[in-house]
Amino acid sequence: MFQRQSPELYKDRSLLPATTTEWNPQENPSVLARDYYYHIEQMQDTKTTTNPISGWYSRAVPINEPFTPNRASLAFASSVSARSGSSLTAAFFSPDIVVDARGVVMRMDSDDWNALNALARRAATEPPDSDSGRSHWRIKHEVTCRPIDYVYVATDSAGKNQLKQVSVYGFSYDHDVLKYPVGEYTTLHPVLKELFGLVREARSGYKWGSGDQEFLDKVQMVIV
Repeated sequence: MFQRQSPELYKDRSLLPATTTEWNPQENPSVLARDYYYHIEQMQDTKTTTNPISGWYSRAVPINEPFTPNRASLAFASSVSARSGSSLTAAFFSPDIVVDARGVVMRMDSDDWNALNALARRAATEPPDSDSGRSHWRIKHEVTCRPIDYVYVATDSAGKNQLKQVSVYGFSYDHDVLKYPVGEYTTLHPVLKELFGLVREARSGYKWGSGDQEFLDKVQMVIV
Protein backbone atom coordinates (compact mmCIF):
# COMPACT_ATOMS: atom_id res chain seq x y z
CA MET A 1 0.00 0.00 0.00
CA PHE A 2 1.15 3.56 -0.75
CA GLN A 3 4.16 2.43 -2.81
CA ARG A 4 4.94 5.65 -4.66
CA GLN A 5 6.45 5.04 -8.09
CA SER A 6 7.73 7.57 -10.60
CA PRO A 7 6.00 8.09 -13.96
CA GLU A 8 9.50 7.75 -15.45
CA LEU A 9 8.99 4.00 -15.08
CA TYR A 10 6.53 4.12 -17.96
CA LYS A 11 8.85 5.68 -20.53
CA ASP A 12 9.72 2.12 -21.51
CA ARG A 13 6.71 1.00 -23.55
CA SER A 14 7.77 -2.64 -23.12
CA LEU A 15 6.59 -2.35 -19.52
CA LEU A 16 3.07 -1.37 -20.53
CA PRO A 17 0.29 -3.93 -20.07
CA ALA A 18 -1.85 -4.99 -22.98
CA THR A 19 -5.15 -3.12 -23.11
CA THR A 20 -8.18 -3.19 -25.36
CA THR A 21 -7.87 0.54 -26.07
CA GLU A 22 -4.76 1.76 -27.90
CA TRP A 23 -2.83 4.66 -26.40
CA ASN A 24 -2.34 7.57 -28.80
CA PRO A 25 0.43 9.95 -27.61
CA GLN A 26 -0.42 12.45 -30.36
CA GLU A 27 -3.94 12.85 -29.01
CA ASN A 28 -2.84 12.71 -25.37
CA PRO A 29 0.65 14.30 -25.13
CA SER A 30 0.34 15.39 -21.50
CA VAL A 31 1.46 12.04 -20.02
CA LEU A 32 4.01 9.41 -20.95
CA ALA A 33 2.05 6.19 -21.15
CA ARG A 34 -1.47 4.95 -21.70
CA ASP A 35 -1.78 3.04 -18.43
CA TYR A 36 -0.42 6.00 -16.47
CA TYR A 37 -3.04 8.19 -18.15
CA TYR A 38 -5.92 5.90 -17.29
CA HIS A 39 -4.74 5.43 -13.69
CA ILE A 40 -4.27 9.10 -12.88
CA GLU A 41 -7.40 10.18 -14.72
CA GLN A 42 -9.52 7.81 -12.69
CA MET A 43 -7.79 8.40 -9.33
CA GLN A 44 -8.42 12.14 -9.67
CA ASP A 45 -12.09 11.74 -10.61
CA THR A 46 -13.90 13.46 -7.74
CA LYS A 47 -17.45 13.98 -8.96
CA THR A 48 -20.10 14.60 -6.34
CA THR A 49 -22.93 12.16 -5.64
CA THR A 50 -26.59 12.75 -4.87
CA ASN A 51 -26.09 11.60 -1.28
CA PRO A 52 -26.97 14.30 1.30
CA ILE A 53 -23.42 13.95 2.68
CA SER A 54 -22.07 15.10 -0.68
CA GLY A 55 -19.95 18.21 -0.27
CA TRP A 56 -18.65 17.17 3.15
CA TYR A 57 -15.08 18.00 2.12
CA SER A 58 -15.94 21.59 1.26
CA ARG A 59 -17.48 21.97 4.72
CA ALA A 60 -14.41 20.63 6.55
CA VAL A 61 -12.04 23.21 8.02
CA PRO A 62 -8.22 22.88 8.22
CA ILE A 63 -6.88 22.97 11.76
CA ASN A 64 -3.64 24.55 12.95
CA GLU A 65 -3.04 22.63 16.15
CA PRO A 66 -0.70 19.59 16.09
CA PHE A 67 -2.31 16.26 15.27
CA THR A 68 -0.74 12.85 15.82
CA PRO A 69 -2.46 9.98 13.97
CA ASN A 70 -2.94 6.86 16.06
CA ARG A 71 -4.61 3.50 15.56
CA ALA A 72 -6.84 3.83 18.63
CA SER A 73 -8.75 6.76 17.14
CA LEU A 74 -8.71 5.57 13.51
CA ALA A 75 -12.27 4.91 12.37
CA PHE A 76 -11.64 4.13 8.71
CA ALA A 77 -9.38 5.07 5.82
CA SER A 78 -9.25 4.86 2.05
CA SER A 79 -6.44 4.53 -0.49
CA VAL A 80 -6.03 3.90 -4.19
CA SER A 81 -3.48 1.59 -5.83
CA ALA A 82 -2.31 1.44 -9.43
CA ARG A 83 0.75 0.40 -11.42
CA SER A 84 1.78 4.03 -11.43
CA GLY A 85 1.81 4.09 -7.63
CA SER A 86 -0.44 4.15 -4.60
CA SER A 87 -1.60 6.91 -2.33
CA LEU A 88 -3.89 7.82 0.51
CA THR A 89 -7.34 9.11 -0.32
CA ALA A 90 -8.39 9.95 3.25
CA ALA A 91 -8.10 8.79 6.85
CA PHE A 92 -10.86 9.48 9.34
CA PHE A 93 -10.15 9.73 13.07
CA SER A 94 -12.58 10.05 15.97
CA PRO A 95 -14.30 12.21 16.85
CA ASP A 96 -14.34 14.48 13.77
CA ILE A 97 -10.92 14.58 12.07
CA VAL A 98 -9.99 13.74 8.47
CA VAL A 99 -6.58 13.71 6.81
CA ASP A 100 -6.97 14.29 3.08
CA ALA A 101 -4.89 13.05 0.14
CA ARG A 102 -2.41 15.92 0.52
CA GLY A 103 -1.90 15.30 4.23
CA VAL A 104 -4.00 18.29 5.31
CA VAL A 105 -5.64 17.76 8.71
CA MET A 106 -9.21 19.01 8.81
CA ARG A 107 -12.11 19.10 11.26
CA MET A 108 -15.34 17.90 9.73
CA ASP A 109 -18.89 18.91 10.46
CA SER A 110 -19.96 16.43 13.15
CA ASP A 111 -23.06 15.34 11.23
CA ASP A 112 -20.97 14.69 8.12
CA TRP A 113 -18.35 12.73 10.07
CA ASN A 114 -20.95 10.59 11.85
CA ALA A 115 -22.83 9.89 8.61
CA LEU A 116 -19.67 8.87 6.73
CA ASN A 117 -18.51 6.73 9.63
CA ALA A 118 -21.89 4.97 9.74
CA LEU A 119 -21.69 4.37 5.98
CA ALA A 120 -18.21 2.87 6.38
CA ARG A 121 -19.51 0.52 9.08
CA ARG A 122 -22.24 -0.61 6.71
CA ALA A 123 -19.69 -1.14 3.94
CA ALA A 124 -17.72 -3.44 6.24
CA THR A 125 -20.70 -5.58 7.21
CA GLU A 126 -23.55 -5.48 4.66
CA PRO A 127 -21.98 -6.44 1.30
CA PRO A 128 -21.17 -10.16 0.94
CA ASP A 129 -17.60 -11.34 0.46
CA SER A 130 -16.52 -12.52 -2.97
CA ASP A 131 -15.51 -16.11 -3.73
CA SER A 132 -11.98 -15.33 -2.57
CA GLY A 133 -13.30 -14.86 0.96
CA ARG A 134 -12.53 -11.15 0.81
CA SER A 135 -14.78 -8.23 -0.01
CA HIS A 136 -13.39 -7.53 -3.48
CA TRP A 137 -15.57 -6.17 -6.27
CA ARG A 138 -14.42 -5.88 -9.89
CA ILE A 139 -16.15 -3.45 -12.24
CA LYS A 140 -16.32 -4.48 -15.90
CA HIS A 141 -14.35 -2.13 -18.17
CA GLU A 142 -13.23 -2.07 -21.79
CA VAL A 143 -9.80 -0.83 -20.66
CA THR A 144 -7.83 -3.12 -18.35
CA CYS A 145 -5.32 -2.35 -15.57
CA ARG A 146 -7.66 0.01 -13.73
CA PRO A 147 -6.83 1.33 -10.24
CA ILE A 148 -8.11 -0.43 -7.12
CA ASP A 149 -9.77 1.64 -4.42
CA TYR A 150 -9.64 0.36 -0.84
CA VAL A 151 -11.35 1.17 2.41
CA TYR A 152 -10.13 -0.10 5.77
CA VAL A 153 -12.68 -0.06 8.56
CA ALA A 154 -12.00 -0.60 12.26
CA THR A 155 -14.73 -2.99 13.39
CA ASP A 156 -15.18 -5.35 16.32
CA SER A 157 -15.87 -8.20 13.88
CA ALA A 158 -12.44 -7.74 12.28
CA GLY A 159 -10.75 -8.47 15.60
CA LYS A 160 -8.78 -6.40 18.06
CA ASN A 161 -6.68 -3.74 16.29
CA GLN A 162 -7.72 -5.20 12.94
CA LEU A 163 -9.21 -3.43 9.93
CA LYS A 164 -11.82 -4.86 7.59
CA GLN A 165 -10.62 -4.35 4.02
CA VAL A 166 -13.04 -3.74 1.16
CA SER A 167 -11.80 -3.09 -2.37
CA VAL A 168 -13.28 -2.10 -5.72
CA TYR A 169 -11.37 -2.55 -8.96
CA GLY A 170 -12.09 0.14 -11.55
CA PHE A 171 -14.50 2.20 -9.44
CA SER A 172 -16.54 4.58 -11.59
CA TYR A 173 -19.45 6.91 -10.94
CA ASP A 174 -20.91 5.99 -14.32
CA HIS A 175 -20.35 2.23 -14.53
CA ASP A 176 -21.27 -0.28 -11.83
CA VAL A 177 -21.74 -3.57 -13.71
CA LEU A 178 -19.49 -6.26 -12.24
CA LYS A 179 -17.22 -8.47 -14.30
CA TYR A 180 -17.93 -11.30 -11.86
CA PRO A 181 -21.03 -11.55 -9.65
CA VAL A 182 -20.56 -11.28 -5.90
CA GLY A 183 -23.23 -13.39 -4.26
CA GLU A 184 -26.47 -12.34 -5.91
CA TYR A 185 -25.09 -8.95 -6.95
CA THR A 186 -24.26 -8.26 -10.60
CA THR A 187 -23.69 -4.54 -9.98
CA LEU A 188 -21.65 -2.81 -7.28
CA HIS A 189 -23.35 -2.89 -3.90
CA PRO A 190 -25.11 0.49 -3.41
CA VAL A 191 -23.45 1.09 -0.04
CA LEU A 192 -20.01 0.68 -1.63
CA LYS A 193 -20.92 2.92 -4.54
CA GLU A 194 -21.97 5.67 -2.12
CA LEU A 195 -18.98 5.32 0.20
CA PHE A 196 -16.26 5.15 -2.44
CA GLY A 197 -17.83 8.05 -4.29
CA LEU A 198 -18.01 10.21 -1.19
CA VAL A 199 -14.48 9.59 0.11
CA ARG A 200 -13.13 10.57 -3.32
CA GLU A 201 -13.95 14.17 -2.37
CA ALA A 202 -10.79 14.13 -0.23
CA ARG A 203 -8.73 13.98 -3.44
CA SER A 204 -10.06 17.37 -4.57
CA GLY A 205 -7.14 19.55 -5.64
CA TYR A 206 -4.68 16.68 -5.26
CA LYS A 207 -1.81 16.47 -7.73
CA TRP A 208 0.11 13.24 -8.11
CA GLY A 209 3.05 13.12 -5.71
CA SER A 210 2.09 16.36 -3.95
CA GLY A 211 1.38 16.94 -0.29
CA ASP A 212 3.18 16.43 3.01
CA GLN A 213 4.79 13.07 2.30
CA GLU A 214 6.45 12.81 5.70
CA PHE A 215 3.13 13.21 7.48
CA LEU A 216 1.35 10.93 5.01
CA ASP A 217 3.91 8.22 5.81
CA LYS A 218 2.97 8.57 9.50
CA VAL A 219 -0.69 8.08 8.58
CA GLN A 220 0.29 5.04 6.53
CA MET A 221 1.96 3.44 9.54
CA VAL A 222 -1.31 3.74 11.46
CA ILE A 223 -3.27 1.97 8.73
CA VAL A 224 -0.96 -0.90 7.76
